[in-house]
Amino acid sequence: MRYTRPATLPDPRLALASLTVLLLGLACFLGPFPASPAAGAILLLAGGGGLAWWSRAAWRIWRRRLETQAMMARRAVLQAARREREAQERARRQAQRAARAREAERRARERAERQQRERLQARQEAQGRAAQERRILADVARLRSLSDAQLAAEVAALFAGRGQLPAAADSETVSDLLLRTPDGTLEAVARCVPTGRTAGRVDVQALEAWRQAAGAHQGYLIALTGFSPSAVRSVRNLPITLVDAHLLAHWKS
Repeated sequence: MRYTRPATLPDPRLALASLTVLLLGLACFLGPFPASPAAGAILLLAGGGGLAWWSRAAWRIWRRRLETQAMMARRAVLQAARREREAQERARRQAQRAARAREAERRARERAERQQRERLQARQEAQGRAAQERRILADVARLRSLSDAQLAAEVAALFAGRGQLPAAADSETVSDLLLRTPDGTLEAVARCVPTGRTAGRVDVQALEAWRQAAGAHQGYLIALTGFSPSAVRSVRNLPITLVDAHLLAHWKS
């Protein structure tokens, strides 16, 4: 809305002159020395018309001033409302930026804490694996130092810890074990190769023949020093597990 400067009031001297002419016209009719009625009528008309014109012009100008003041008041209200909205919008944007900054800081802190926990966990796991590997290597060295009878006893205790019931196949051969379930069902057979000797294909064939004759579902061939390549190839399609010192130590751990 464009501002227009309010017009000034008409010259008050014009109103004074019109009032004077009007009074002269009245004097022509009401004075002690009445003049010509025609002259009085003319003066009345001239003075009244001038006074009416001045009054109308003054009223229009006064109304325009009131409208201008109302317009300026409305403009001031609108400007104040606009400034208030702008201030609220600035405050809202600042609050949003602050909230985003706090959220980013929180996420960065959580990410740093998570990474720290992951590094700590990885370090602990690595230390645990290293400690376990040291224990396994120590146990491998201990197992390889056992005699045949000690190895058979160790293997029997190991299978007993796994929920099976080991028993010697006969009183003369301590290296052969029958592994039964708690209800007495024969589940597997286990044979310990004499310490210091690598198991070969012949050992696998002998164990498989014994397993079939005993009616067991599984066979375990235990050789602390390992197995020949032909022995490894020969068990590919047989229900026989080759157990060296490292696997035996892992089972114990």
